[in-house]
Parts: sequence; C-alpha cells; structure tokens
Amino acid sequence: MPRALTPHQLISMRRFEPQLREALKAENLSLAEDIMKKIQSLFEGDRNHFRLLQAKNWYYEGVLEAGKLEDAKLGLEAVRKRAREGTRVFIEATALLAVCCLRLKKIDEAKKHLRFVIQNINSISSDRRRNQFQKRVIERIDEEFWIGQLVGRNEGVVSAKQIQEDAVKLLREKSPEQIFELIGDAMPSNALPLLKDVKDYAILLLPPPDQKLLEPPKQQIPKAELGKKALAAIKRIGWKAFCHQDSQIYKLWKNRIPKVFNEGYFAVAFTTVLAQWRIGLPQFGAGVVAIVMKYSCEEFCSTFKPEGLMIPRGENDAHEV
Repeated sequence: MPRALTPHQLISMRRFEPQLREALKAENLSLAEDIMKKIQSLFEGDRNHFRLLQAKNWYYEGVLEAGKLEDAKLGLEAVRKRAREGTRVFIEATALLAVCCLRLKKIDEAKKHLRFVIQNINSISSDRRRNQFQKRVIERIDEEFWIGQLVGRNEGVVSAKQIQEDAVKLLREKSPEQIFELIGDAMPSNALPLLKDVKDYAILLLPPPDQKLLEPPKQQIPKAELGKKALAAIKRIGWKAFCHQDSQIYKLWKNRIPKVFNEGYFAVAFTTVLAQWRIGLPQFGAGVVAIVMKYSCEEFCSTFKPEGLMIPRGENDAHEV
C-alpha cells in the first residue's frame, strides 16, 4: 500500500492539484510548472509516491497537448521508471506515452506501449470503468493518428484572408456532407491502411466480450466520414482557439454578434493553429472553418470539447489499480 499523506501534504495537495489542472486547462504551462515545483517540494523524501507521480501525469499530459512532444515523452518515461508496474499511474503514463509516439509517427513504439496498456486495463475490476477507458484509448488512437499525419504537411500558403473567402464560398455553394468530403480529400489516403493496422492491433488485444462493445473497424472509409474523423481529431489542437472563454472570438460567437462571421475571426484563429502545428493545408483549413461556422458557440464548444485520457480520481482516493 502507498504511504498515507501527512496532514500537511493532504491539505497542500487538495489546494495544488486543482490549481495544476486549472493552469493546464488555461494552457498556462509556466504557472503549471511553478505549481509542480511546489508539489515536488512536498515529496522530497518520497519521489516515488503515487500522488506525486499522478500530478506529473497531469502535467505531462498538458505538455503533450501543448505540442512539446519530446519534453512530454521524456517526462512520462521518467514517471514509468518511478511508478510500480501495473498500477494505475503506470498505465496512465504508458497510455500518454503511446499518444506521444503516435504524434511523433513512431508507430512500432506506440504499438508496444498500447499492448501494455490494453493488457493491463483488464486489471480494472469495474466493467463500466474498464470499458470506458478502453473506449477512450481506441478513440484516442484514431484522433492522434490523424494529428500525426497532418502535422508537417505543406501543400500551399495558408492565408487567413483566403481561408475566410474560401470558407464563405463553401457555405454558399456546398452542403455540409460535401464540405466534409472536401476535408476528407485533404487527408493522406495512403495512411488509412496504417491506421487500420494500429487500431486492429489494439482491438484484438482486448478480451472478446470487450471487443464486441466497440464499433468494428471498417474496411473502407467514405471521404465524408474521413472528413468528420479529421474534424474530431482537430479538437485536440483547435478547440481552445474557438472556445477559450476569455477570447474575443468566443465572446462574439456566444453573443451571436454578426462580425464574428463577417470579419474572419474563425479564419484568423484557425490559421494560427495551423501555423503552430505546421499544417500547411489551405483546403483543409477552409473546410474546417466552414463547418465550425455552421455551429452555434454552445453546440460546438460542448460537442467538440476534448476528453482527457487519464482516469478521474477523487481527491481522497488513496488506492491504485
């Protein structure tokens, strides 16, 4: 059993853990780093305590989401060295490490980590919790694979002005299904067999009863459905560009102010995301912006809010898998 927290550690962690998650939610990595230093100072004599390692998992998930993949990878590998193999903290760190590898296009390494995660998820005794985590892992494979395929692709100059003009034209001339087909056309079709290989590999590691609870992989994916999958993946890197509650675009969109649509706010926000992630796909950018503009603020920000991979834990939960 892990060592119980002292009263001072318990009071401090109840304060620091929510602060850490809020800082990461706001993408304030410098603040998150400061909070992590305070948490680490509580465990100077016990660097292997699961509560410290759990906080590090949250922190490195934020580093990963910020696109600092090598930093996240090194940090998660360090967590795995300190955590007991097979514990929840170890499983979560390994799952996040698999995500890092997918984004870095290190497919064989990702499969190795996925194998460990899926085989050890079975140690979760609750059927509901186990199936929930299995579903999250499989869905995340899909999302992260497409992010990895998009990052670094360059097929033209991405201009906010041009994306705005093209998006407005798409909204006037195309149905949503046709716009999704356009987005799907921008995805690398030769990547589909590789995605199927990774997903099949992961699903076949599950016990047969659990496999039946997941949607079976499709042999062929229509272009429109591929476009929808791409949009679902983009929430990982683009949701906050549209839905950060302190941003001007969010305030205008929420209050249905017409200029948010007419003056290119969506195009500017998404062009910034594409530049940050080195995605040079003008057609893809215009298609995504056109689809986003069809949603109300409340509907989009609720529907596409990204889920974390880690298993939620109550503040007073002192047990591991």
